[in-house]
Amino acid sequence: MKRILLFLSVLVTGCSIADLPVEVEPAASELVVSSIRVGDVAMLVTVSRSFSALSATSVDSLEADLINTLLVADALVTVSHPMGTDTLFQVPDTPGVYTLIAPDNLQPYDLLTLSVVDFSSGQSIEAVTEWLPVATLDTVSLTEESDGDSTAFSLSYAFEDLPGDNYYALYGYKIAEGDSVDIEDPENPLASLNTNELIFYRALLTDQAVDGAMLSGSELIFDDALASADVFLTLAHISEGYFRFLDARQRTGGLISSLVNEPVNHPTNVRDGLGYFSAHLPTIFEVE
Repeated sequence: MKRILLFLSVLVTGCSIADLPVEVEPAASELVVSSIRVGDVAMLVTVSRSFSALSATSVDSLEADLINTLLVADALVTVSHPMGTDTLFQVPDTPGVYTLIAPDNLQPYDLLTLSVVDFSSGQSIEAVTEWLPVATLDTVSLTEESDGDSTAFSLSYAFEDLPGDNYYALYGYKIAEGDSVDIEDPENPLASLNTNELIFYRALLTDQAVDGAMLSGSELIFDDALASADVFLTLAHISEGYFRFLDARQRTGGLISSLVNEPVNHPTNVRDGLGYFSAHLPTIFEVE
């Protein structure tokens, strides 16, 4: 056993990066898409560029020129749907973020085709997704559980499954001190959540065991501050492809987990690019 340990020690210490002069070409920069619906009539699409860790660009220069390096501010972004084709306009003072006011008569599962042309690089991408119906939570609750030594909170939820095969994503938020959420805002109740704390990792759900019945579950959260904080859940009905994309991102983890776990390739519906084009609408619910 000692000989094996000694061999491993020599192997690890004897093979350093400096001893292996291997040249690896950095991955080519690609266009990256992310999207979300805002209210039931608008959509936001973010267009950025991928960045290789092997790039000759230094971290300092990347930080100094982050907007010009990663965000695509000079692009033609269009979305085609059964009623025609709309050109998205860039959100003022927000490079790389484009918005669309969707037609009022879009129907559930109508197909939307995204097209992006980046004039600065000459790159173009395309992606197709569905205009998905919205899922609604029926009950949410936060219950304190204590064993005398520690305190935890059980965040429980239940909602009715939509007909057919479906996939869902849940997020829980703790409202930052001094902040608030306008849950009655029909246009963008999620806007202020960008400054608040995610209190548990996304819960990805499928309805493989049920169809049209109730889906329920709970998350155990160890955070004493929840006793006096406002807590919200968001629920989104998502496509199977986006479910696979989120699941892959969740399993990727940090550097250490990427070394010891199986390699993860993120699924995408973007042709000649990265990311995912989705037309889901998260809905927000206050936990009483």
